[in-house]
Amino acid sequence: MRKITTGQIGFFTLLLTLVVMLALASASFVTDRAWLGDFYGVVYVMLLIAFVYLWAFVIYRLFLRSFPLQEGYIEPGSRAEFAAQVNILFYLMLFNTLIRTEILPVPLKT
Repeated sequence: MRKITTGQIGFFTLLLTLVVMLALASASFVTDRAWLGDFYGVVYVMLLIAFVYLWAFVIYRLFLRSFPLQEGYIEPGSRAEFAAQVNILFYLMLFNTLIRTEILPVPLKT
């Protein structure tokens, strides 16, 4: 396993910031304080979490379209290594928590 560099972490942080900003905008657009009344905060947080994962999936798929993962040996410092390391960061920070909480059923889980 190679070290994840500052540039890869910075790029992932940039994508994560974009995800959170899109989620905040989407949740604010969908919720209406007057219509929801006292439940506004609860509904807003639930929608915010859902939109974070929705936008994370979209941004992740767009990232993979731009930087496809390569099979086999990956040269250090290459574009393929960059894609693999950012892919790992997506899984560690976002998707692994969703998979391991057993909210979504995962077949063949060991």
